[in-house]
Amino acid sequence: MPDLISKIKKLLRLSGDALDDVVKMNVDAALDDIADQGVDIDTQDNLIVKAVELYCKWQMNHNGEADRFEKNYTTLRDTMSKQEAHRQVDGDA
Repeated sequence: MPDLISKIKKLLRLSGDALDDVVKMNVDAALDDIADQGVDIDTQDNLIVKAVELYCKWQMNHNGEADRFEKNYTTLRDTMSKQEAHRQVDGDA
């Protein structure tokens, strides 16, 4: 997961480590929320990375556009939950 956190920090345009704990907490929360919708978590999947990015931007009110990022995140999360390719197989959870 360190690779995912590094990707998200880069997408959030964050450098240094002052907000690492906040980013990690938001990444963990995003992955939990996505998994709760029955989506298989593959941190190499570009859609999962994008969903985590949107979640973090929502939670951190990136550029003052939290509402837009929340809508985009929930739309992507819900769409993935309906796609066979992203559904958890019994026993994956």
